[in-house]
Amino acid sequence: MLKKLTLKVIFTSLFMLLFACSSKEKTKIKIAVHPTMDSFPLFIGIKEGIFESEGINLELVSFESAVEREKAFQEKSVDGACDDFISACLTYKKVPLSIIAVSMEEHANGGRVAILSSPQSKILNLEELKTKEVAIAKNTLIQYVGDRILSENFISPDLVKKISVNNIPIRLNLLVEDKLQAAIMREPFITYAQLRGAHLLADDHNLELCSNVITFHKSFLKKHPKTVKKFMKAY
Repeated sequence: MLKKLTLKVIFTSLFMLLFACSSKEKTKIKIAVHPTMDSFPLFIGIKEGIFESEGINLELVSFESAVEREKAFQEKSVDGACDDFISACLTYKKVPLSIIAVSMEEHANGGRVAILSSPQSKILNLEELKTKEVAIAKNTLIQYVGDRILSENFISPDLVKKISVNNIPIRLNLLVEDKLQAAIMREPFITYAQLRGAHLLADDHNLELCSNVITFHKSFLKKHPKTVKKFMKAY
């Protein structure tokens, strides 16, 4: 009797150990994100246990610039990314990827991208922005939407001097400390900049742009199709 009980305990323990190891291996996902609103649902999903309830062990790796995020994706140190459509297309030229979802937009008719001038700046409208310097993130959503905002307001994007400051916190600090005349930012940094005295010149409201996406390596999708399905269900 004791022998049978001992064998039962051993087999049960081995089964649980093997199941735990197998489960961990199949459900681990690392996603590269920016500290912007499009990645907010992922943070909430982790905090509320939504991904965990679907058997997903989700790890978010935050980067302060698109360049750093793309580098991590290309080196395969992450499985997927919260990206924008333009960056995803550029990355696709170097690494096979798939867009599996359009991520959350901040309001119904835009992704809440805005052009702001610094607190002490005398630039109070887009017309006064002509020939002035504006900090952007080159080859990203920021640059594209910024150009669209200018065009929609009958200002040629070529009339604005664009300087590349890819690091988001640095671009924000330079703006609110009056070391930049103007910058293009995303939420939640738009709100923070305004609280620090920055002037909102225009945003992408009513442009109906849909450009935030979630991407995965094609190799990861091929290897873990069920895991990605669970991820999408939770998302």
